[in-house]
Amino acid sequence: AKEPDLNTLLLNRFLILIEHLHIEPLICISKMDLAVQKDVHQLMFPYEAAGYRVYYVSAQENQGIEEIKHLFKKKVTVSLVKAELANQAFLMH
Repeated sequence: AKEPDLNTLLLNRFLILIEHLHIEPLICISKMDLAVQKDVHQLMFPYEAAGYRVYYVSAQENQGIEEIKHLFKKKVTVSLVKAELANQAFLMH
């Protein structure tokens, strides 16, 4: 999550498209072990306040992995990955 910076404009565009297609969006921020967590949470606060489910994950620290595993069971999943897996937005239908 440290580099590249999260592009909220791109995220907003994906969210608009996803909602137009009647797909329930989930935002999953990966590599939280590399991030300044306070900064990431502040950046995601408007999305959470708007009702989006935001998940903070770190495979390195096993943070949030179990929390999101059940969300993807028996679901069709599309993941949008930006720049070398640094920032991810997961979508599920």
